Amino acid sequence: MCCFVALAVLTLTALFLVYRETRWPQLTVIQLGDPDDSGEPVVILHLADLHGQLFGKDQEHIRNLIAGKEVDVVVLTGDLVDEHTTSIEPLNSLLECLPEAPRFFVPGNHDKIAPVTRELYASLSKYGVTILDNKKVSLSKKGKRVSIVGLDDPYLGTPNPELLTGHGASEGELSILLCHAPTFGNRAVAQFKDTWDSCSKEVATSQKPRFTSGSVLELASRHDFDLVLAGHTHGGQIKIPGLGAVFVPGQGFPPKYVEGVYRIGSTTMFITRGLGTSRLPVRLFSRPEVAIIRWFTA
Repeated sequence: MCCFVALAVLTLTALFLVYRETRWPQLTVIQLGDPDDSGEPVVILHLADLHGQLFGKDQEHIRNLIAGKEVDVVVLTGDLVDEHTTSIEPLNSLLECLPEAPRFFVPGNHDKIAPVTRELYASLSKYGVTILDNKKVSLSKKGKRVSIVGLDDPYLGTPNPELLTGHGASEGELSILLCHAPTFGNRAVAQFKDTWDSCSKEVATSQKPRFTSGSVLELASRHDFDLVLAGHTHGGQIKIPGLGAVFVPGQGFPPKYVEGVYRIGSTTMFITRGLGTSRLPVRLFSRPEVAIIRWFTA
């Protein structure tokens, strides 16, 4: 009898843990940029990888996390729907609860193949989201110029490397690169390598090696971007205690870019764990994430 009770308690605990890890998002607030800046930060709400899923009625779990938050920019880094999405309503509920601020979207690989792709783009337009698939915008926030470049999906899309040239920030400015994934597919690597190698005097004078790694962070650092925002990884989605993430799409083992902050020189990349799931409908030790970045500019 004692063994049965212990097993029942263990089973219920495991089920609760999986439910919480899969369906209960948490808020991450992170400060980046110049720690000596005493001015107001540019505040960015970063969401990704909804995969057409619900988090409470009308996305109430997400809504509760962002209610009352004052942000300057909202970015959605792809995979808002996927090939299993049959209703656009979960996305509409998410878009309805976004704070009033300029909104920008870059597509992910699942957005390209979803049966509701047309409805996805219609909803984005309806809710005032600017689509940055190989496009760029500039805006002013808190007396700072913010330049945002968005790339098409690096696996199933055709990202345009020429957009990156000349977009490094100068003093007092913030340059942001949006890309669904932190790594490029083989086709995109070839594209970027050719563009970088043909126009870079650093390569010509052997000051920097040729671009072959497929790292979005490496490429952004070569073009002096301040900040890269990406998703796609789900933070590994399922992590093993003591080992961490064992699988991230597009990366080997162990995966190099999983979640959180990575840096090369003066360029910072933040990868959100995102919200939904793919392949397996569970998360473990990688809870859904709503991220707010507070960027301080010198």
